[in-house]
Amino acid sequence: LSNQVMAIFRDVTPLVEPLSIDEAFLDVRGAQRLLGSPGTIARLVRRRVKDETGLTCSVGAAATKHVAKMASTLSKPDGLLIVAEADTARFLAPRPVRALWGVGPKAAEALEQRGLRTVADVLEA
Repeated sequence: LSNQVMAIFRDVTPLVEPLSIDEAFLDVRGAQRLLGSPGTIARLVRRRVKDETGLTCSVGAAATKHVAKMASTLSKPDGLLIVAEADTARFLAPRPVRALWGVGPKAAEALEQRGLRTVADVLEA
């Protein structure tokens, strides 16, 4: 099924960066003229995955991979969350520092001991 899902992704855009057996980043900027907005493309991907494999999927769409990954995680299970580029700071601000990609438990603990509990805290430090 993973190969089928990846084939659907590649049918939408050749710019597919697999992240794991069931996750990938898709750069859809070049597909927008043909397929529509990122939200429209995300809904198309979700529908095709469901119709062609029977699987549900969660999609996060954003201007950066990091924010897209966070949006996807927050939209689970079987959801869609679109973060407009202009809304990125507002989306990130309330998130705990441990939600940031690359911030592991030890780094999160060190930040939290310094009073930096949210992304907004880090930005204001």
